[in-house]
Amino acid sequence: MIFELNPLYPQINSLGMRDADFEPSSLSEHFVIAVIGDSHAYSVGSSAAEAAFPARLESHLRSLTCKKVRVLNLGVPGYNMSQELEVLRTKALQWAPDLVILQYCINDEHISNYVQPRWPWLNRSIHASVFLSRAWKKALYSGFGRKHVLPLVERYVPDLLLDSPGLVGTPRAREKNPAHAPHPPRGKDQVPARYHDVIGREHLERDVRAFGAICRGKRIPAIATGFIEERDAGLYEESGFAVKSFSQIFDGLDMGDYGYEPENTADHFDDRGSDLIGKSLAGFIVTHYPIAQGEPGRGANDRAGGGGRVSP
Repeated sequence: MIFELNPLYPQINSLGMRDADFEPSSLSEHFVIAVIGDSHAYSVGSSAAEAAFPARLESHLRSLTCKKVRVLNLGVPGYNMSQELEVLRTKALQWAPDLVILQYCINDEHISNYVQPRWPWLNRSIHASVFLSRAWKKALYSGFGRKHVLPLVERYVPDLLLDSPGLVGTPRAREKNPAHAPHPPRGKDQVPARYHDVIGREHLERDVRAFGAICRGKRIPAIATGFIEERDAGLYEESGFAVKSFSQIFDGLDMGDYGYEPENTADHFDDRGSDLIGKSLAGFIVTHYPIAQGEPGRGANDRAGGGGRVSP
C-alpha cells in the first residue's frame, strides 16, 4: 500500500480510518458497507469526519431504512487502483462487509504522489531535525529553488523531495495532459522500478477486474462511483460492479456550487457536495439492495461467528 493513514493524526482512528473509534464487535448486528478510494472517499474537502460522504451515506441510510448501518471510510488521499485493491484484500474483507463501494478518480492509473525513499536513513536523518527539514523544503520550493535546484533533485536525488518521515515526493510529470490536469500521468522514468507494476492503464484494468472477482467470490455486491467516464463504465460493469457515477449524481447541477471545479481535478467537494453524494448513493442502495428488509446483512454471521477478522 506504500503508505497508510497515521492514527496519531487528528480525525484518524486507531484502525487508520477517518472516523471515530468503534468496537469491532459492535458491527455484528449492522449492515456494513466498506467505502474504498482516494481523497474523494476520504473527503478532504469536508470539514470533519462526520461530514465526509461515507459518514453522510451512513446517516441517510439510517434515516431511510430505520436500520443499523455502519459505513467504514477506508479512503486514503493519493491512493491508486492497485492500492485500493490491496485495501480490499487486507483491510475491508476482515469486516465481512455486506456491500463494497469503490470510488474512482481519473488519476487512479498513476503512481501515488508520494512513495517510500530509496535510502530510509537519509530520510530519517533529515526529519530528525525540524529546523533542517523545514529549511530544506523552504529553500527547495522557493522561486530560486524551483528554477535551479528542484530539477536537479528530481533527476538525481529524488529522496530529497521530502514529504513526511518515511515518504518522499515523486518528480513532476513532464507531459501535461489537459484531461488530467493538474494530475498528468507519471511515466516509468519518474518512479522507482518497484512501482512499475502498479501504474498504467493496463494495470488499472487488471486491478478493477481482480477487485470485482474477489467481491463476486465472496458474494459481496460492489458499487463503483466517482469520476467514471463512459469508457470506464463498461470496464466496471463487465467486472461485476453496479455504477453510480458522480456525473449521474450531479446531473443537471453545477459541481462548482458543491466545491468541485471539473477543469481542476485537484478540487474536492465541500460539505454540501459530500452530503449530496451520500444522499444519492443511499437512495441507489435502498432501491437496488435488500438493506431495507429489516434483517442484518449477509456478513453478520461472519462477523458474529469469527468468519471475518475483526482486529486491526
